Parts: sequence; structure tokens; C-alpha cells
Amino acid sequence: MRLLKSNDTIATIAKTYHTKLMPIELRWLRSFVFVAEEMHFSRAARKLNLAQPALTTQIRQLEHAVGAPLFERTNRMGGLTAAGRALLPEAKSIVERSGSLCRIVERAVKGETGHLRLGIIPPAMTTHVAECVRRFSQEYPGVEVSMRQGD
Repeated sequence: MRLLKSNDTIATIAKTYHTKLMPIELRWLRSFVFVAEEMHFSRAARKLNLAQPALTTQIRQLEHAVGAPLFERTNRMGGLTAAGRALLPEAKSIVERSGSLCRIVERAVKGETGHLRLGIIPPAMTTHVAECVRRFSQEYPGVEVSMRQGD
């Protein structure tokens, strides 16, 4: 498989990527984001608590997975390629969202998210019930509350 060149179009890059279906690891994306922000492999490796050869390997694996070089390589870091510039905002978004996964699960376990369905008969439709539902919704904004009047 050939690596795409920086002057290849995004369509070519996308076509190559979709035909391979090689899984991309989160740690590769995190490493890519750090290198792209630092524009220096050694500094990024220190921030990630990795040895530089391990970081370089992760970047090469990511480049292989997407089928394109992500950095202009000269004697010094030359910047991002077109593929790297296209990937960076998506990679940042994925890395940021992955950081909130534990909190999402924790909130679900505590009952702070989800859906509460209430069936209420007309005599119970009082301002007291409405006030309770309002307070519940304020305390648990991640829980969707729906009420249905029944017989």
C-alpha cells in the first residue's frame, strides 16, 4: 500500500481510507494532537510521558491507517500536510469527547440521566405534582421527563 502525498486531494485520501477500513486507536489520535500542537516530537513525547520512539511509532501507525502522511518531514518539523490539517479538528473532537465518557457513565449509574415517564390520573394532576416534577427537572436536568394523563 502506498502512502499518499501531501498534494493528493482529500477525495483521494478519503477513498483510500474507506477502502482499507483499518481501525484507528484513540492513543494514536491523542499523540497526533499533541505533536500537532507542539510541532515537536520530543516535547509532545514528554507531555504524553512517552519515549520519543514510541510516539514516532504511533504517528507512523496512524499515517498508515489513514493512508497519508500527516506531517511535512524535513530536517525540522515542517508543519501539517493537507491530510493532517483535515484530520486535526476531528481528532481533537474525538479526544475531547473520549475524556467525558467516564463522567457520562457515572451520571447514568447515579440516575442523573435517562427518561422518566409518569402516568397520572386526573385527580392527581395538582399544582403539588407539577411543583415536584419541576423541582426534579431542575435537580436532574439530564433526565427527560414525560407525563401522560390516563384514566
